[in-house]
Amino acid sequence: MHVLWSVSQQEGEAGRALWYTRYADGRWTQPGAVITPQEGGAEHPSLALVGQRLHAVWSGGTGGRIQYAAAFAADAYAASSWPQPIWLPAPLTDRSAVAAHPQIRADLAGGLHVLYAVPINQERGIYYTHSGDGGATWSPVVPAFNAEEAGWAMVDQPTLAVGYDGTLYAAWLRLALTGGAPRAEALYMARSTDGGVSWSAPKLVAEGHLLAPELLVAGPGEVHLLWQEAGAAYGVWHSHTVDGGEEWSLPMRVRGFSRLAGTADAVSDGMGLVYLVGPQLDAEGHPELIQALWDSESEQWRLENAHLLPRAVLSADGAWLALEPLNGNLEVVLHGQVQEDDAEQASTALLHMRRQVAPREALPSPAPELIATPTPQPTPTAQPTPTVRPTVNIEAPPEPSAALDVGILTVPLLSLGGVVVVALLVLGVLVARSARRR
Repeated sequence: MHVLWSVSQQEGEAGRALWYTRYADGRWTQPGAVITPQEGGAEHPSLALVGQRLHAVWSGGTGGRIQYAAAFAADAYAASSWPQPIWLPAPLTDRSAVAAHPQIRADLAGGLHVLYAVPINQERGIYYTHSGDGGATWSPVVPAFNAEEAGWAMVDQPTLAVGYDGTLYAAWLRLALTGGAPRAEALYMARSTDGGVSWSAPKLVAEGHLLAPELLVAGPGEVHLLWQEAGAAYGVWHSHTVDGGEEWSLPMRVRGFSRLAGTADAVSDGMGLVYLVGPQLDAEGHPELIQALWDSESEQWRLENAHLLPRAVLSADGAWLALEPLNGNLEVVLHGQVQEDDAEQASTALLHMRRQVAPREALPSPAPELIATPTPQPTPTAQPTPTVRPTVNIEAPPEPSAALDVGILTVPLLSLGGVVVVALLVLGVLVARSARRR
């Protein structure tokens, strides 16, 4: 499992470096900075895995353009293993356009796909580029949506998914500048069936103060779109298609996910099951994780038991998921505040959690991409991952779920400041098997 996140010097500042850690052979590598730009920043990281190489994109530089770099997965913990980043293609008439929130995905043939936003000013819109040679070269950028031409004040937070047949699915937020501050007011989606050359007209999905849209592929032709509504608490909404995007279900609120304390995340097993996890506060104000499961046969969300976090965890405001379907391991990374027994003050930390879920049988061909922003060429068959041992003393809550293991992913990040974004990735074992058949 690979984790990449953005680090700032102080709370509220832009990210200045990308830190990385990897879980393998029963332990985490020492977390450390692997990408530190000499100028500008490094924010909104996204990861993809193809064969033995990790591919990363992020927003950075003095102009805020999108950067790309790749490293061998086994050596990615060392900064020296990451080569000098390159700039990804930008709009032709404004190559200095400030870009944000890149998303990188891989298809079943190992091709790389990147979607990002130019939120404001000239050339604002949603842009797409791809690479068919492992990131060595990239196609000229294509506007998936021209926000300037549409008269939008601002556009941001794109999300991308690649279907088994190569169909590209995109969603993003329309924002308004209210009182000088951007505020999301609607969610739109589009798709491309010709490899990103052309895109369908944007379709309005929902209106309101929204955030964190997420697209994921759950099976052939089955795609899910989730998003959250912001306010005193975060609620989760959901729409899905089973015919490759021709028709989408009416948006519905996910039952039980109406008072989250932070952002939720979802992941699929590729056979129609979708896991959704998010942090919230229990009746006594203590953080806990709630989980729901989507069953494509019944087309319903099933709310499962909440899991109280250890008492040392004071708060949790974001969750990121990955899944090892054959082993039945649901992996969670949480961002929050931890109070250790011997510490005078709480510290910012990333927490790793694992829960056992029903293992899935091997997929018939074709198999899905596995994203985190992740997925596919042949990779060695992974062995079941050992249980993580906490690296600090955390008192367990009374009668926790026996299936839930909790541990500090990093030492408390006292020097971290604000963690901007985490990109989480688990090796695609099932994809590797399918790729061998191909």
